[in-house]
Amino acid sequence: MLCAVLALHGPAVWIYAGFLGRLNRSVVEDGLILIVLALLAVRSERFSRLGSTLVCAGGLAGASALIVALSDAYAPGTYHLILVISLVALYQNWAAFGVVLLLTTIASGVIGQPIRGTAWAVANAIALLVVGAVNLIAWGLVEASRSREDAVARRSQLVLDAATEGVFGLDRDVRLTFINPAGVRMLGWEAEELFDRSMHELIHHTRPDGTPFPRSECPMTRAIHQGITSRVVDEVFWKRDGSSFPVRYTASPLWESGEITGAVVTFEDRSERARVAVAEAEIDRLVELEKAQRDVLGYLQETIRPPKPEVRFADLGVHYLPAEDGAPTGGDLYDWQLLPNGVLHIAVIDVAGKGVAATKDALAISHALRLSALAGRALEDLVRIADELVTAQSPEIVATVLIAHYNPDDGVVRLAGASHPPALHISASGAVREVAAPGIAIGWPGAGTDYVTEVTLERNDSLLLYTDGLIEASKNLDVGLVEVAREAALVARYPPDQLARALVERMLGRGSRRDDTLTVVLRRRTPPDLVGRVLGPFSHRFHANEAVVPLARRLLADWLANQPVEAADVEDLPLVVSELCTNAVRAARSEVVLRAWAEGDALVIEVEDDGGQPLPQRPHGFEPEVPSTGADHGRGIYLAESLTDEMTTRVEDGRTIVRATRRAVLGGIYTG
Repeated sequence: MLCAVLALHGPAVWIYAGFLGRLNRSVVEDGLILIVLALLAVRSERFSRLGSTLVCAGGLAGASALIVALSDAYAPGTYHLILVISLVALYQNWAAFGVVLLLTTIASGVIGQPIRGTAWAVANAIALLVVGAVNLIAWGLVEASRSREDAVARRSQLVLDAATEGVFGLDRDVRLTFINPAGVRMLGWEAEELFDRSMHELIHHTRPDGTPFPRSECPMTRAIHQGITSRVVDEVFWKRDGSSFPVRYTASPLWESGEITGAVVTFEDRSERARVAVAEAEIDRLVELEKAQRDVLGYLQETIRPPKPEVRFADLGVHYLPAEDGAPTGGDLYDWQLLPNGVLHIAVIDVAGKGVAATKDALAISHALRLSALAGRALEDLVRIADELVTAQSPEIVATVLIAHYNPDDGVVRLAGASHPPALHISASGAVREVAAPGIAIGWPGAGTDYVTEVTLERNDSLLLYTDGLIEASKNLDVGLVEVAREAALVARYPPDQLARALVERMLGRGSRRDDTLTVVLRRRTPPDLVGRVLGPFSHRFHANEAVVPLARRLLADWLANQPVEAADVEDLPLVVSELCTNAVRAARSEVVLRAWAEGDALVIEVEDDGGQPLPQRPHGFEPEVPSTGADHGRGIYLAESLTDEMTTRVEDGRTIVRATRRAVLGGIYTG
C-alpha cells in the first residue's frame, strides 16, 4: 500500500505544481524520482519488507518536502507532513516511522525556515514531533490491545485443544470455520479436509434409523437461521469411514453486532458414556446384591450364633472361622441352652460340606438335639434321636457331634459323642488331657453314642470342644491333637473368648486353612475358697489428665490387694481400669471418677466422666469384636470387654458411666 501511495505522489506533485503555476522541469524530475522510488520499493519487498518500507518512508518524506516548498510552507505542506507520519505509523514499523519523522521534521525546517522564518520552522518541527508522539502513544495502545487479544485467542485455543468434547464453528452456510482436535479425532477426518465444507452434508446427513435428515430440520441450521439453541441427545454423527456413533450435542447461534454470523456446536461421543453407564448400573446392582447377601448372612449368623446364656458358675467363649472368607457360614455349628433342670446343654456339630447348604443341615441337627434335651431325653440317646429325625428328611446328611451337659452345682460335665474329635480338659494350672466320647456319626448305620463320659471341672478349669478344622492344618490328625494340647496349655489362663480365638489363630497359623474351624470353651467359675474381710467401696476423683491415670490404677490395685481374692483372678483388673480411665480422660471436659465395690462374689468397676459421649453398644452374649489393625479407637474398650464378664455404658445428666463386672472372684464371708 505504501508503494502505491508513493507512486501516486509523482502525478499528484505535478498536478499540484500546475495548479499553482509552478510546474517546471525540476518538478517533473522530482515526480519521476518518486515513481522510481515506488517501483524500487515494490521490487525490494520481495527480499526485505523492512527495506521496502524504508524506501517508501524516505520517498514520502521527500514528497512532503517538495509539497512544502511548492506551497511556500503554508498549510497544505504542513498537513501533508502530518498525514505522512500518521500513514507510516499505521504500518507499525519502528525503523520506517523513525525515518519519516526525522526526514519530515528536517525537511520542514530546512525548506520552511528561509520562507517563513525561524520561529515558524521551530513551531512546525514541534508540531510534527507532537504528532509523532501522539502516534507513538496510539501505536502502544494498539499493540497492548492486540497483545491482549492475542493472549485471549491463545488461551481460547488452548482450551479448545484440551477439551475432551468436540467443538466446531459454522458460518451462515453451515460450512466449517474451526474445529478442535477432539472433534477431529471423533469424526475421523483430517481438519484440512473439513474446512469450508458443509458439516450437515458430511456428518449429519442421515438419521439413526437410516432415513435422510433434511437440512432444513437440522438443529445446527436452525441455530444459524432462527437463532435457536438446541440440545440433542438422540442423534448420530457420521464418520469418514461411513460408520456412525451416538452423540449428545448443543448447537448455539453466534451473534455479532446484533446479527447471527454462524453457530458453534459442542458434542460428545455417547457410545463410551453408554458403556460406562451400563457398567455403573451393573456395579450398583452387584453392590445392592452384595448388601442384601450380607444382610441375609448377618441375620443367618445371628440365628446360628445363639447368645451366651446366663449360667451360674460358668464362663463361655466361642470362635468360628469359615474355610473361605467369602462364606461366613458353613457346616460347623454350636448351640448352648440352659435346660429346665439347671444343666447347661452344649452341642458342637460338624456337617460334611461347606457354605449355606451345610449350615442348613447343621441347624436341623442342632434343633433336633436341643428339642430332645429340652424334652428330657437321656444324654446317651440324643445322637440316635437326632439321626432318626434329620435323615428321615435328608438321608444324605453326614455329621459328627459332641454334646456336653454341665452341672453348675458340682462341676461335672457329661459328654456324648458321634465320631467327633475328643474334648480337651484344661486345668487352671495348664495341664491338658483328652476326654474322648466315642460313637458313630449321624448319617451312618448305627448312628449313636457308645457311652457317656464324665469329667469334673474344678475352679477355673476349662473344657474345650472343637471341630476337626482346628487339627487338620497340621501334617495329620494325631500330630494336630498333640499340637492343640500344647497350645492349650500355653493359653490356659486366657479368658474363654480369647482362649478360643488364640487356639484357632495359633493352630491355623502353622498350616493351611482347609475346613471350617470352630472352638467352644466352657470354664468353671466359682468364688475362691477364702475367708476374709471385704473392704468397703473404693472411690477416686481426679482431673482429666492422662498423667494421673497410673496413680488411679495404683490406688485400685492397693484396694484389690486387701480383698479376699486370689491374685490370679484379679491380676488383669488394673489393666481394665487403666484403659477405661484413659478413654474417659480423652472424652472428659474436666474430671473423671473411678469407683469399685463388691456385689456378692463379684467386683464392679465404674468409671464416670463429664464428657457425655455415649459409647457403642455390643449385643450382650457375643464375642467382643477385635479392632482392625491400625485403628485409632476401640482397643481399650475391646480389652475391657475381653477381661471382664459384663460391661455396660450409659449417659446420665451429661455424664458418661462405664461399668465393668468380674464375677466369682470374692470369697469373703463378712464385710466391713
